[in-house]
Amino acid sequence: MGSGDGGPAAIAQVNAPGALSLSPHGGLYVAEFGRVRRITADGRILTVVNEHANGIAHDRLGALYLTAGRSVFSVAGDGTLR
Repeated sequence: MGSGDGGPAAIAQVNAPGALSLSPHGGLYVAEFGRVRRITADGRILTVVNEHANGIAHDRLGALYLTAGRSVFSVAGDGTLR
């Protein structure tokens, strides 16, 4: 879990934020050092996956993808990488 997980994003600590992606469902995703986090529409922050991502993106249906090193992964709902 990240600092502030489940709490208000405005007071959470974010470690070296990099890439951002806006889900078509409204969540803002932030790639930071060692993890990807989601900020919900009501302002909460949650860790989605513990992986250092160079980039993140969503497809039009809302599926999350990330790049790590030379690989591209899809992220399952439970946070596992495929």
